[in-house]
Amino acid sequence: MSQPPAHLVLAMNSFRKGDYPAAVKAAEEALEVRPHDQALLAVASLAALNLGDQGRAIAFLRAHHRLNPDDLAVRANLATALAEKGCKDEALELAAGSDHHALARLEGFLRQEQGDATGAIAAYRRALLAQAGDAHSWHNLGNLLATAGNLADAFDSFERAIRLKPDEVGFYVSFVSVLAKEERHSRRLELTRSGLERMPDEPEMLTEHGLALIANERQEEAIAFFEKAIESLPEDGRAKIHAAHIELAIVLENLNRVDDLRHLVDRCCATGIDDAELAFLQAWLARREGDIETAWRHAIAIPETINPIRTAQLLADLADRRGDSERAFSEFTRMNQAALSENGSIAPKPSYRKQLDSDRIFWTKERLLALSQEPVADGNLDPVFLVGFPRSGTTLLDTMLMAIPSLLIMEERPVLMQATANLDRSDLASLDQTAVRALRKRYFQLAAEKEGTLEGRRIVDKHPLQMTKIPLIHRIFPSAQIILMERHPYDAVLSCFIANFKLNHAMRSFTTLEEAALTYDSVFSTWEESISCLPVNVFKVRYESLVLDREKELRRLINWLRVDWNDDLMRHEKVARGRGRIKTASYAQVTEPIYNRAVYRWTRYREMLEEVAPTLRPWAERQGYETN
Repeated sequence: MSQPPAHLVLAMNSFRKGDYPAAVKAAEEALEVRPHDQALLAVASLAALNLGDQGRAIAFLRAHHRLNPDDLAVRANLATALAEKGCKDEALELAAGSDHHALARLEGFLRQEQGDATGAIAAYRRALLAQAGDAHSWHNLGNLLATAGNLADAFDSFERAIRLKPDEVGFYVSFVSVLAKEERHSRRLELTRSGLERMPDEPEMLTEHGLALIANERQEEAIAFFEKAIESLPEDGRAKIHAAHIELAIVLENLNRVDDLRHLVDRCCATGIDDAELAFLQAWLARREGDIETAWRHAIAIPETINPIRTAQLLADLADRRGDSERAFSEFTRMNQAALSENGSIAPKPSYRKQLDSDRIFWTKERLLALSQEPVADGNLDPVFLVGFPRSGTTLLDTMLMAIPSLLIMEERPVLMQATANLDRSDLASLDQTAVRALRKRYFQLAAEKEGTLEGRRIVDKHPLQMTKIPLIHRIFPSAQIILMERHPYDAVLSCFIANFKLNHAMRSFTTLEEAALTYDSVFSTWEESISCLPVNVFKVRYESLVLDREKELRRLINWLRVDWNDDLMRHEKVARGRGRIKTASYAQVTEPIYNRAVYRWTRYREMLEEVAPTLRPWAERQGYETN
């Protein structure tokens, strides 16, 4: 067997020793004599790549590719080097359409980067046909499929990636993010628990598990995992705020545990966390303690890298309290844009408003009139439904009603929708009494599972947007009492726009003023059309009256509900502090004494609301509100 040429041996020996400069030098010198030696070009290009010298590597690879254009490994190395050098169009041209694993994978990455989801999905599928064990391609494919709305295949792709690399934290985080956006909370919790079995001390995994617990309404358990995440931070990461610090602060404040929040801030100060990094926690605490100027001083120092959504919300709220409406509106806008950006990786469904408009077309006057029926005698009192446009004061009122022992306040539990999940709107009119009894039974069973024994108490089912479900409510609970919270339409829409809602299907409607106003119009149109045809028992409570003359408004309501007065109705903040977590955006406000700073807030944002005034003004006038 013939021996390799001496020049090649020299270059290869240097390469094997890791002496890449010597390998490149030896190969270059030999190539002056043997410019078409493919073995030399291969060694030279690999040595240059190891040196990070993309320019020289590309020159060697171009020459090698010209000599042997059918060598897919050389082509892949050239395309990869070009991509890393920034020559992405040329790299994509080399990679496009190939079934070679490395080339197809590179094509997938480049098309994904360009926003060509369809092309990227096709490329990753080819890469995986060539090499099914490529965990990172499965992961990237999962993200793309989720964005396209193909959730079943996305979940399968994530699961494959995790099976291949079960210790890759990023795979879990991506999968969890999709599950969170789709509100698959049980599966989300299962996934983070599985990740913790593999990585029990990984701070990011611990944080994700804490967030999953919160999504499953297990806030107290979540606190322990955030604490452990903080304890598990590596030494070189202890000078910075971690997501676990932020999430712990948020949940403590959300639970109205202000003393514990203060203790957290003190601990962070004592452990040497950078002042700039501490700014968020300090501002968060100061705002909750009512020291607005101190909170503002800290808030404007928060680094851009720290929780953009919460930071914008904080700055906006503080600016509003300082009377700077222009700055506040700008920050609220930034908050909503950041929320949409963070939650934009799932293909959006038709808007909530379009769904409502579809329901209104279906529920003709004739169909509505066909729903009336006699009360159902099954031994259960029909619930009271507390409804209203979001941010109209329903949380304030349900907190007050908690003072009545004979009422069980069920706060934003999807019990009605779960009990009727298999029921199509077209089926409502044809339900017989047996079917109605079965649905009622399921409703009360679910309520008991979530709230504990009902003990003869009457349920107050507080879920604001159930005001759009009057046909369903009336068909199953014809004797239900319905409390409608009213608030000036301008204030209701503005308050929704400035609330940092969790962006589910309905709440996405409030990320712009225009969509929020159009949604208000659809919601109230749906409501008015339903109650004009159906004999529902409605009592209207006006938010402004509840704030400005609480006792008068409450006594009217209590008489209508036919329950006994309790003086604790006038001490709602006492009730609020004892109720644990409050799930709505009003969690902080309802623990405070009644204040009127939110009454007619819209007048301070008059200029910003001009664009939606034509939509909202007719509703304001119909409800008897001033608009000047």
